[in-house]
Amino acid sequence: MKKLNLLMLLIILSMTLFQVNAAEIDFHQGLTTEQQSSFENMSKPLITLYSMLKYFASVGGAIYLVIAGIGFMTAGSNSKNRDEAKMKATGVVLGLVVIWIAPMLVTIMMA
Repeated sequence: MKKLNLLMLLIILSMTLFQVNAAEIDFHQGLTTEQQSSFENMSKPLITLYSMLKYFASVGGAIYLVIAGIGFMTAGSNSKNRDEAKMKATGVVLGLVVIWIAPMLVTIMMA
């Protein structure tokens, strides 16, 4: 515990002693073409990974939605099983909507 307190004290002291002057940074300045191409090269693997995860999640969601539908159909008059199947289906649909809408929302917010 004493080591943790000492570490926190050192971090706080270093933050006060070595301040970064952020006033000199112009955040409204656009990226140069070199910076833009470097950013695009760095983001390509992330975009590919996101696309793959999105499609795998969609396939998994579709399978889980079918399972929830079967559970709903076989529930009969058991209201507890029907409600559980409805909750599963609702969760899958909301999850898929979030996964597919998120890039568009980020694009809109960044514009």
